[in-house]
Amino acid sequence: EEETEVFQIKKRALKPIFETNPNLVVDVCKIIDQRRELLKNHDHAALETDEQKRNGVFGSIKKFFGLEN
Repeated sequence: EEETEVFQIKKRALKPIFETNPNLVVDVCKIIDQRRELLKNHDHAALETDEQKRNGVFGSIKKFFGLEN
């Protein structure tokens, strides 16, 4: 069994990083999408298209950090 370490990173710490490196938001979204694929089951969330998933995660991160233009 593997050990897991969890780190809590506050919004105020990540926002300036995302603002100066917008491509990082895209990379984080890709990782989240990959993890979702691993966890995907047969419920209604599995019926979303890849584009809907990307837009959902990307939009959520941008909105949370106030990065929308």
